[in-house]
Order: sequence, then structure tokens, then C-alpha cells
Amino acid sequence: MIRILPLLCILFLSACGRQDEAVVYEVPREDPQPPSSTGAGMAPMMAATSGAGEEAAPTAEPSAEPGTSPGVNPMAGQSLPEGSLSENSDNPDWTPPEHWTEQGATSMRRATFVGRNAVGDFEIAVTSFPGDVGGELANVNRWRGQLNLEPVSQAELEGVLERSEVDGVPVAVTHIDNGDFAMRVAMLPYGGDTWFVRLSGVSAAVAEEVDAFAEFIESIRF
Repeated sequence: MIRILPLLCILFLSACGRQDEAVVYEVPREDPQPPSSTGAGMAPMMAATSGAGEEAAPTAEPSAEPGTSPGVNPMAGQSLPEGSLSENSDNPDWTPPEHWTEQGATSMRRATFVGRNAVGDFEIAVTSFPGDVGGELANVNRWRGQLNLEPVSQAELEGVLERSEVDGVPVAVTHIDNGDFAMRVAMLPYGGDTWFVRLSGVSAAVAEEVDAFAEFIESIRF
């Protein structure tokens, strides 16, 4: 009996060793999949970025007068009452640039030209009034008010005027720009009247037309 007992212990221990042996399984690893770009989780992002970087198409402003180009600030078309217009003389001679289209005279204007350059539409209006129509300061501030800009003082006036002479006639030009619309106006006093040549339109179009406007002013002969 004593000999059998050690044998039983050996058999028992051998059986326990086989049961406790660790078994290792190798499981293939799955790479994580990227989130779907069309899933519900994308909805907030799509809502947040919808229209990002896009601008609404600009809406043309209504014209203040017949023949006003689309996009021209209607405030720029404001002028003095019809009774103030001068009828003392005929129009001077002038040579408009080839890309300006003449629209003819109206009851409020001596001439109207319209055109389009690489960046937008523009309009040129020619008027004349008896006297100085209140003077340079009053006129400049009236135009600035039409573009919702603050008036300038008498001391600041020379800083917003460009002076020259055309055929012996003094010329004062002012450029007014509110960032959206602009006007460039030349004032020419002659024969007891003051002639105004006003270029107006979106700011970029007016800026593009500065040289052509200067050539037109230089062509004027009373």
C-alpha cells in the first residue's frame, strides 16, 4: 500500500499539470474603419459649413433716373431741382472714350454716357447750373452725404480736391468712395455757370475708369 501511494500522487500531479497548461489563440487584428462621410454624424458639420465661402449674388439697385446703369447707387443720381439747371449755352465740344455709349440729354442732364469695364458698370452724367451752386465745399459735402459719408470742413477741402486747367478753364475734381459705391466729379466754372461731370458706379468700376474720365475732361472745349 505504501508503494501505491507515491504512484497515485505522481499520476495526480501529472493530470493537474495538463489542465493548467495555458492555451494561446492568435486572433487577426482588424484596422479601425474611418467614419462614413455620409453618416448622421456629418449633418451638424454640413449645416455649419453650408454656404461657407459663398456670397449671395449682388442685387442691382433701382435707378434714380432713366438710363442709369445697373449697380449704380441711386443716391448718386440725385441732383438739384430742375428749375436750377442752366440753359444759357450749348454743350461744349468733347471726345468721349470709345467704350462709353452716349444716351443723349434729358430734362435734368446735358448728356449721359453709360459703359461697362472689366469690373462693373458705370455712368457719366453732365449737368450745368447758374452760378457756383453753393460753392465747392457745399457741393462736395452734398455728394459725400449721398454716399452716407461725413462732411469735410473748409480746412479739409483742398485735401479732397485735385486741381488742373483745361483750355483755360479751372477744373476741380473730387473722388468720393464709401467702399461699395463711388463717384468722381469734375467741376468746371465757365461763362457764369458751373459744369459738372460725374462718374458713378460700384467702387471698383469707378476706380478702373479714372484714366478714361481724365481724358474726357481734358477733351472738353468751350
